Amino acid sequence: MKKLTYFLRSLPLFALVLLTSCNMHGHKLYADGDSDDERQSDTDEDQELDHSLPTDSTWQSFYDEIRILGVKKETAVNFAKIADEQVSLGKPEGWAKLFAYQIVEGKSESEAKIFADSKVGSKAYSAAYCAATAAKKSPKFAQKYSETYQKKRQEGKSHRWANAYASQIARGKSEIYAKAFAKKKKAGKSNDWAFAYANAIHRGKGYNFANKVADAFEEQMNLGKPKRWAKKDAVLIAKGERERDINSQDENGDTDLIKAAREGEVTFASKLINVGASCNIRNELGKTALMEAAEKGHVSIVALFLNADLESVNIQDNKGKTALTWARKGRSKVKKGKKRAYNSIIRMLQGAEADESGIRKIIKENLPSVLPLIKEGAGKLIELAPAAIALV
Repeated sequence: MKKLTYFLRSLPLFALVLLTSCNMHGHKLYADGDSDDERQSDTDEDQELDHSLPTDSTWQSFYDEIRILGVKKETAVNFAKIADEQVSLGKPEGWAKLFAYQIVEGKSESEAKIFADSKVGSKAYSAAYCAATAAKKSPKFAQKYSETYQKKRQEGKSHRWANAYASQIARGKSEIYAKAFAKKKKAGKSNDWAFAYANAIHRGKGYNFANKVADAFEEQMNLGKPKRWAKKDAVLIAKGERERDINSQDENGDTDLIKAAREGEVTFASKLINVGASCNIRNELGKTALMEAAEKGHVSIVALFLNADLESVNIQDNKGKTALTWARKGRSKVKKGKKRAYNSIIRMLQGAEADESGIRKIIKENLPSVLPLIKEGAGKLIELAPAAIALV
């Protein structure tokens, strides 16, 4: 029962980790999107609007414009609804955008009206400039975007094309890049897809190869993969040098899950597990994803792996080391203030190593005495993690 006690002591933390993972998809209102290394959208949500939402061209125009400037879907929907309503009441388009921007920021109607009135009076505040302001872009960005957008509209380009093109020119992208991006956005592609395609074209790649890269990049981003990894892997997939399999290994034997564990990418790791990634694959050193997370002190990921596959705790690397061994080694290398995370990991791993069948067997065999302890010590653990119910 000593090892069981170690495990039970870690349950409150385990519950907190699970609660955190349940809420890890919470969003901030705006995505910066100004640099090449930042995502410009959260996949192609703009292609999947709820059928109950307005579908008229004015509303769609507002939505498309603000989305391509980097605003998150939920905010873009609210923005478009409010702006469209104000236009239907006879307000100028630019005024409506500024008013909507203030409302989604939590301002009162009176405050929003004062703000819109003060800005629209300036000659610099075109409707496009107002949209960029609503997307929290800098005055320099807004001015460049506005001027470019208006010029392309005068040349006869569609709103969607001009919007996409201007957004990239304002970011400092090349003419070739901006045109390629705009072409694919007009065709209805997501920001992620258009970004990868335009980047490949900008680098002198052919259209067929650029299409393959874009398909692979969007697929990788939809998995939640960090953009810096997705960019590299998309090119390798397009070249046929990397498989699309979720458990494929690179030249070092690392899977995406192993790399996510090493880097502390808990959101990506969670998504990989949900789509069937294995926790038990070993790289060239014989290390598993659990070992990597344990060595680096990533408490959330260790808890995630133990919840998904307790058997992985007993796997040994090429030198006979387990995840517990690596956790102790990691703890020995950090200063006193950083040992707390490792102590929590070690307690969880000691509990899971209690016997060859893991903690599930312990709990089943001691159900009458263990269940009250779980309920008392971990609060809402059973509510938060349905997998915990399977343990008992």
